[in-house]
Amino acid sequence: MWRAKLAIACAGELGVADTGALTLAAACELVHQASVVHDDVQDQAPLRRGQMSVGARFGTPVAICVGDYLLMAAFRTLAEAPHDAALTRLFSSCVSDMAAGQAEGFNPMLWSTITLTRYVSLIEAKAGAMIALPVEAAAMLGGLGADDVLRARQFACAMGVAYQITDDIADVALDLVRGELNGVLVQAVCCGDPERGNSLRMALTCAAEQGVALRDETTLIASLRPAAEATIRWRDSLLAEAMKELAGHPLRRTLFNAAIALAPSVPASAMGSQDAA
Repeated sequence: MWRAKLAIACAGELGVADTGALTLAAACELVHQASVVHDDVQDQAPLRRGQMSVGARFGTPVAICVGDYLLMAAFRTLAEAPHDAALTRLFSSCVSDMAAGQAEGFNPMLWSTITLTRYVSLIEAKAGAMIALPVEAAAMLGGLGADDVLRARQFACAMGVAYQITDDIADVALDLVRGELNGVLVQAVCCGDPERGNSLRMALTCAAEQGVALRDETTLIASLRPAAEATIRWRDSLLAEAMKELAGHPLRRTLFNAAIALAPSVPASAMGSQDAA
Protein backbone atom coordinates (compact mmCIF):
# COMPACT_ATOMS: atom_id res chain seq x y z
CA MET A 1 0.00 0.00 0.00
CA TRP A 2 2.87 2.33 -0.86
CA ARG A 3 0.68 4.84 -2.72
CA ALA A 4 -1.84 4.98 0.12
CA LYS A 5 0.97 5.58 2.60
CA LEU A 6 2.37 8.31 0.39
CA ALA A 7 -1.02 10.02 0.30
CA ILE A 8 -1.28 9.90 4.10
CA ALA A 9 2.29 11.14 4.57
CA CYS A 10 1.82 14.10 2.23
CA ALA A 11 -1.59 14.96 3.64
CA GLY A 12 -0.26 14.76 7.19
CA GLU A 13 2.65 17.05 6.33
CA LEU A 14 0.15 19.64 5.08
CA GLY A 15 -2.26 19.35 8.00
CA VAL A 16 -5.11 17.69 6.12
CA ALA A 17 -7.74 16.24 8.45
CA ASP A 18 -7.54 12.49 9.03
CA THR A 19 -10.90 11.84 7.35
CA GLY A 20 -9.84 13.51 4.14
CA ALA A 21 -6.40 11.87 4.21
CA LEU A 22 -7.80 8.37 4.69
CA THR A 23 -10.44 8.84 2.00
CA LEU A 24 -7.75 9.97 -0.42
CA ALA A 25 -5.49 7.05 0.53
CA ALA A 26 -8.30 4.54 0.02
CA ALA A 27 -9.20 5.94 -3.39
CA CYS A 28 -5.55 5.88 -4.53
CA GLU A 29 -5.13 2.28 -3.37
CA LEU A 30 -8.33 1.15 -5.10
CA VAL A 31 -7.20 2.69 -8.40
CA HIS A 32 -3.80 1.05 -8.06
CA GLN A 33 -5.27 -2.37 -7.30
CA ALA A 34 -7.58 -2.05 -10.29
CA SER A 35 -4.58 -1.33 -12.50
CA VAL A 36 -2.74 -4.32 -11.05
CA VAL A 37 -5.60 -6.71 -11.84
CA HIS A 38 -5.92 -5.39 -15.39
CA ASP A 39 -2.13 -5.39 -15.88
CA ASP A 40 -1.97 -9.07 -14.96
CA VAL A 41 -4.68 -9.81 -17.52
CA GLN A 42 -2.72 -7.98 -20.24
CA ASP A 43 0.51 -9.77 -19.34
CA GLN A 44 -1.22 -13.11 -18.72
CA ALA A 45 0.66 -13.16 -15.42
CA PRO A 46 0.03 -16.30 -13.35
CA LEU A 47 1.30 -14.81 -10.08
CA ARG A 48 0.97 -11.57 -8.13
CA ARG A 49 2.91 -11.14 -4.87
CA GLY A 50 3.55 -14.86 -4.61
CA GLN A 51 -0.09 -15.89 -5.08
CA MET A 52 -2.21 -16.75 -8.10
CA SER A 53 -3.32 -13.63 -9.95
CA VAL A 54 -7.06 -12.94 -10.16
CA GLY A 55 -7.06 -13.88 -13.85
CA ALA A 56 -5.18 -17.13 -13.28
CA ARG A 57 -7.45 -18.19 -10.43
CA PHE A 58 -10.87 -17.04 -11.66
CA GLY A 59 -10.40 -16.42 -15.38
CA THR A 60 -10.01 -13.32 -17.55
CA PRO A 61 -13.72 -12.29 -17.62
CA VAL A 62 -13.88 -12.21 -13.82
CA ALA A 63 -10.56 -10.37 -13.56
CA ILE A 64 -11.77 -7.64 -15.92
CA CYS A 65 -14.93 -7.23 -13.86
CA VAL A 66 -12.93 -7.12 -10.60
CA GLY A 67 -10.66 -4.41 -12.00
CA ASP A 68 -13.64 -2.38 -13.18
CA TYR A 69 -15.34 -2.80 -9.80
CA LEU A 70 -12.27 -1.59 -7.91
CA LEU A 71 -11.94 1.41 -10.21
CA MET A 72 -15.56 2.44 -9.72
CA ALA A 73 -15.19 1.88 -5.97
CA ALA A 74 -12.42 4.46 -6.00
CA PHE A 75 -14.68 7.07 -7.56
CA ARG A 76 -17.48 6.18 -5.16
CA THR A 77 -15.03 6.76 -2.31
CA LEU A 78 -14.09 10.16 -3.74
CA ALA A 79 -17.70 11.28 -3.47
CA GLU A 80 -17.16 11.34 0.29
CA ALA A 81 -14.05 13.53 0.13
CA PRO A 82 -13.85 17.32 0.47
CA HIS A 83 -13.42 19.14 -2.86
CA ASP A 84 -14.75 15.98 -4.48
CA ALA A 85 -15.33 17.61 -7.89
CA ALA A 86 -11.70 18.74 -8.24
CA LEU A 87 -10.40 15.40 -6.98
CA THR A 88 -12.67 13.49 -9.35
CA ARG A 89 -11.32 15.49 -12.29
CA LEU A 90 -7.76 14.79 -11.14
CA PHE A 91 -8.38 11.06 -10.72
CA SER A 92 -10.11 10.86 -14.10
CA SER A 93 -7.18 12.59 -15.80
CA CYS A 94 -4.56 10.35 -14.15
CA VAL A 95 -6.44 7.14 -14.93
CA SER A 96 -6.84 8.25 -18.55
CA ASP A 97 -3.11 9.03 -18.80
CA MET A 98 -2.24 5.65 -17.31
CA ALA A 99 -4.50 3.78 -19.73
CA ALA A 100 -3.12 5.68 -22.74
CA GLY A 101 0.48 5.03 -21.73
CA GLN A 102 -0.21 1.37 -21.06
CA ALA A 103 -1.94 0.94 -24.41
CA GLU A 104 0.91 2.59 -26.33
CA GLY A 105 3.31 0.10 -24.78
CA PHE A 106 1.56 -2.61 -26.82
CA ASN A 107 2.09 -0.80 -30.12
CA PRO A 108 3.97 -3.36 -32.28
CA MET A 109 5.82 -0.54 -34.08
CA LEU A 110 6.99 1.14 -30.89
CA TRP A 111 10.61 0.00 -31.19
CA SER A 112 11.01 1.43 -34.68
CA THR A 113 10.53 4.98 -33.36
CA ILE A 114 11.64 4.73 -29.72
CA THR A 115 13.90 7.42 -28.25
CA LEU A 116 14.89 8.23 -24.66
CA THR A 117 12.50 11.19 -24.71
CA ARG A 118 9.62 9.04 -25.96
CA TYR A 119 10.37 6.39 -23.36
CA VAL A 120 10.21 8.96 -20.55
CA SER A 121 6.96 10.37 -21.95
CA LEU A 122 5.35 6.94 -22.05
CA ILE A 123 6.54 6.01 -18.57
CA GLU A 124 5.35 9.32 -17.14
CA ALA A 125 1.90 8.41 -18.42
CA LYS A 126 2.04 4.73 -17.50
CA ALA A 127 3.73 4.86 -14.08
CA GLY A 128 4.27 8.51 -13.25
CA ALA A 129 0.56 9.35 -13.25
CA MET A 130 -0.17 6.81 -10.51
CA ILE A 131 2.70 8.04 -8.35
CA ALA A 132 1.75 11.67 -8.92
CA LEU A 133 -1.90 11.06 -8.05
CA PRO A 134 -1.60 10.76 -4.23
CA VAL A 135 0.93 13.60 -4.11
CA GLU A 136 -1.01 16.04 -6.26
CA ALA A 137 -4.31 15.20 -4.57
CA ALA A 138 -2.83 15.71 -1.11
CA ALA A 139 -1.32 19.01 -2.23
CA MET A 140 -4.75 20.14 -3.41
CA LEU A 141 -6.43 19.10 -0.16
CA GLY A 142 -3.64 20.82 1.77
CA GLY A 143 -4.38 24.12 0.06
CA LEU A 144 -1.07 24.58 -1.74
CA GLY A 145 -0.87 27.12 -4.54
CA ALA A 146 -0.93 26.10 -8.19
CA ASP A 147 2.85 26.40 -8.58
CA ASP A 148 3.57 24.17 -5.58
CA VAL A 149 0.97 21.64 -6.73
CA LEU A 150 2.63 21.53 -10.15
CA ARG A 151 6.14 21.15 -8.71
CA ALA A 152 4.97 18.32 -6.47
CA ARG A 153 3.36 16.58 -9.44
CA GLN A 154 6.48 16.94 -11.58
CA PHE A 155 8.70 15.43 -8.93
CA ALA A 156 6.24 12.61 -8.31
CA CYS A 157 6.25 11.87 -12.06
CA ALA A 158 10.05 11.70 -11.91
CA MET A 159 9.70 9.22 -9.03
CA GLY A 160 7.39 7.15 -11.20
CA VAL A 161 9.91 7.10 -14.01
CA ALA A 162 12.69 6.14 -11.58
CA TYR A 163 10.52 3.36 -10.17
CA GLN A 164 9.78 2.00 -13.65
CA ILE A 165 13.45 2.12 -14.61
CA THR A 166 14.32 0.17 -11.47
CA ASP A 167 11.63 -2.37 -12.34
CA ASP A 168 12.87 -2.54 -15.93
CA ILE A 169 16.35 -3.48 -14.77
CA ALA A 170 14.91 -6.42 -12.85
CA ASP A 171 12.68 -7.48 -15.78
CA VAL A 172 15.09 -6.99 -18.66
CA ALA A 173 15.40 -10.70 -19.50
CA LEU A 174 11.65 -11.24 -19.78
CA ASP A 175 11.07 -7.98 -21.65
CA LEU A 176 13.89 -8.83 -24.05
CA VAL A 177 12.26 -12.12 -25.01
CA ARG A 178 8.83 -10.52 -25.47
CA GLY A 179 10.02 -7.36 -27.17
CA GLU A 180 8.35 -5.22 -24.50
CA LEU A 181 9.25 -1.66 -23.56
CA ASN A 182 12.17 -1.58 -21.13
CA GLY A 183 14.51 1.25 -20.11
CA VAL A 184 17.68 -0.84 -20.34
CA LEU A 185 16.76 -1.96 -23.85
CA VAL A 186 15.94 1.63 -24.82
CA GLN A 187 19.35 2.70 -23.51
CA ALA A 188 21.05 -0.05 -25.53
CA VAL A 189 19.10 0.80 -28.69
CA CYS A 190 19.48 4.58 -28.51
CA CYS A 191 22.79 5.24 -26.76
CA GLY A 192 25.05 2.26 -27.38
CA ASP A 193 26.97 1.12 -30.45
CA PRO A 194 24.84 2.23 -33.45
CA GLU A 195 25.21 -1.02 -35.38
CA ARG A 196 24.33 -3.18 -32.39
CA GLY A 197 21.55 -0.77 -31.46
CA ASN A 198 19.92 -0.99 -34.88
CA SER A 199 20.22 -4.78 -34.85
CA LEU A 200 18.58 -4.95 -31.42
CA ARG A 201 15.87 -2.50 -32.50
CA MET A 202 14.93 -4.72 -35.45
CA ALA A 203 14.95 -7.86 -33.31
CA LEU A 204 12.74 -6.25 -30.67
CA THR A 205 10.34 -4.99 -33.34
CA CYS A 206 10.08 -8.52 -34.73
CA ALA A 207 9.48 -9.97 -31.27
CA ALA A 208 6.79 -7.39 -30.52
CA GLU A 209 5.04 -7.81 -33.87
CA GLN A 210 5.12 -11.59 -34.17
CA GLY A 211 5.57 -12.75 -30.60
CA VAL A 212 8.75 -14.53 -31.68
CA ALA A 213 11.26 -15.02 -28.86
CA LEU A 214 14.71 -13.64 -29.51
CA ARG A 215 17.50 -16.13 -30.01
CA ASP A 216 20.57 -16.23 -27.81
CA GLU A 217 18.92 -14.03 -25.19
CA THR A 218 21.38 -15.24 -22.53
CA THR A 219 24.26 -13.83 -24.58
CA LEU A 220 22.33 -10.63 -25.16
CA ILE A 221 21.67 -10.24 -21.42
CA ALA A 222 25.38 -10.38 -20.69
CA SER A 223 26.06 -7.75 -23.37
CA LEU A 224 23.49 -5.41 -21.77
CA ARG A 225 25.51 -4.88 -18.57
CA PRO A 226 26.94 -1.51 -19.73
CA ALA A 227 23.44 -0.38 -20.74
CA ALA A 228 22.09 -1.40 -17.32
CA GLU A 229 24.80 0.56 -15.52
CA ALA A 230 24.15 3.58 -17.77
CA THR A 231 20.42 3.25 -17.06
CA ILE A 232 21.01 3.40 -13.30
CA ARG A 233 23.10 6.55 -13.72
CA TRP A 234 20.41 8.02 -15.97
CA ARG A 235 17.70 7.25 -13.40
CA ASP A 236 19.67 8.84 -10.59
CA SER A 237 20.38 11.96 -12.64
CA LEU A 238 16.69 12.32 -13.48
CA LEU A 239 15.82 12.22 -9.78
CA ALA A 240 18.64 14.62 -8.87
CA GLU A 241 17.48 17.17 -11.43
CA ALA A 242 13.88 16.83 -10.25
CA MET A 243 14.98 17.34 -6.64
CA LYS A 244 16.62 20.66 -7.55
CA GLU A 245 13.25 21.94 -8.75
CA LEU A 246 11.71 21.04 -5.39
CA ALA A 247 13.83 23.47 -3.34
CA GLY A 248 11.82 25.15 -0.60
CA HIS A 249 8.72 23.03 -1.25
CA PRO A 250 6.59 22.11 1.80
CA LEU A 251 6.67 18.42 0.77
CA ARG A 252 10.37 18.27 -0.10
CA ARG A 253 11.43 16.09 2.83
CA THR A 254 8.50 13.69 2.49
CA LEU A 255 8.99 13.28 -1.25
CA PHE A 256 12.75 12.86 -0.92
CA ASN A 257 12.27 10.02 1.57
CA ALA A 258 9.64 8.47 -0.70
CA ALA A 259 11.99 8.58 -3.68
CA ILE A 260 14.75 6.81 -1.74
CA ALA A 261 12.32 4.08 -0.66
CA LEU A 262 10.79 3.66 -4.12
CA ALA A 263 13.88 3.50 -6.33
CA PRO A 264 16.91 2.25 -4.40
CA SER A 265 20.14 1.59 -6.23
CA VAL A 266 20.19 -1.68 -8.15
CA PRO A 267 23.48 -3.60 -8.06
CA ALA A 268 25.08 -4.28 -11.43
CA SER A 269 25.29 -7.95 -10.41
CA ALA A 270 21.56 -8.12 -11.08
CA MET A 271 22.49 -8.16 -14.76
CA GLY A 272 24.86 -11.06 -14.36
CA SER A 273 22.59 -13.77 -15.72
CA GLN A 274 19.13 -14.33 -17.11
CA ASP A 275 18.02 -15.94 -13.87
CA ALA A 276 19.25 -13.00 -11.79
CA ALA A 277 17.59 -10.47 -14.08
